[in-house]
Amino acid sequence: MNKYLFAILSITLFSAFYTISDIQKRITKDDHFVYEFHIDTEKSPSKINSDIEYYWYHKGKLHSSIGDIGGAILAGDYIKYFKETHQLAEKGFFYKGVKHKSWKTWYENGQLASEIEWSKGVKHGFFKLYDKTGEEIEKGYYKHGLKHGKWINTYKKDTLNFKKGNLIHVIKKKKNSKKDSLKAIVKKPIKVEKKPKVDSTHIKFKNNGFAYDFYIDKEYKTSNLEMHKQYFWYDGNEIKSTYFDIGGPVLQKQFIKYHQNNKQLAEKGEFVNGLKNGVWKSWFQNGRLSNVKHWNHGELSGLYIEFDENGNEIVKGKYKSDKKEGEWIQHQNGDTLFYKKGILIEKPVKTSETKEGKKSVFSKMKNIFKKKEQKEEETKE
Repeated sequence: MNKYLFAILSITLFSAFYTISDIQKRITKDDHFVYEFHIDTEKSPSKINSDIEYYWYHKGKLHSSIGDIGGAILAGDYIKYFKETHQLAEKGFFYKGVKHKSWKTWYENGQLASEIEWSKGVKHGFFKLYDKTGEEIEKGYYKHGLKHGKWINTYKKDTLNFKKGNLIHVIKKKKNSKKDSLKAIVKKPIKVEKKPKVDSTHIKFKNNGFAYDFYIDKEYKTSNLEMHKQYFWYDGNEIKSTYFDIGGPVLQKQFIKYHQNNKQLAEKGEFVNGLKNGVWKSWFQNGRLSNVKHWNHGELSGLYIEFDENGNEIVKGKYKSDKKEGEWIQHQNGDTLFYKKGILIEKPVKTSETKEGKKSVFSKMKNIFKKKEQKEEETKE
């Protein structure tokens, strides 16, 4: 009897060890994040869905692709941290290479950014979006990957009602309602001063003191949206912008905005797949330049300058991957600040300092960077 029990116990332990050994933990990082996750080195999905995004690991890097895999699939718990602050950035669970169950994301200041439910690679369940102060922006429900039921936008104080991804009507708050009740009404176009002129993808209209001239792309579709980027799209009546989701044709190519009263330029730039790209400029009503920004597919990257209405430079600096980098000059208070990856690393220095003084500051910065890198290497070892 004891022999049989020993044999059964041995087989159980062997199978448990074999199953666990198939799942291996990995830690990797890039310029901005540290990733902790698990991969399944033996199993792969028996059936690949051509519409679902799969996550996999190959040659030390994480990858994702729609409808295919090219390495060991992710399985089990997944955690992503901000590299500089070690704050949580994202947390969730993978099932056979696809997102499953509850997923959350955070801003670098520690505030919750979003909550979403997944079912084997498909959005299915409640969704909530927050701003960097923790205030709720939007909440709703997905059913088999499509918006379904009430979607409440707290910022705009309205509620959209969906059925299987199709907008069916709008619910808006009554004005001057003592009970602050909600009333369902048939969706009506948002009032604008002049009806938009649509010529295939070219749009022109006027609203709130401005005239707009831009292009849209009705064919562009993607499921691989980047959470931290702001997407601009057109709902048939006005330009809207959202994070994490797109609700209409995205803006493409040249964008121009005019001050309606004097036809002076107000803003000019270019969109690529709904994201700001290249040099963007804004002007005051008097025609003077207000600011110059450089964008790289939805991220501030490059020279940034602000001016007052008299044309005097107020602020000048550079962005890298949406974060302040290097020297930032503030002319109004005469300070010069130094940043590395968005973090202030030097006390304010007066802009009237000598060139030699500036050189000494930069040499100090280099020493600080070297010490940080040495500490990081020591901790790795």
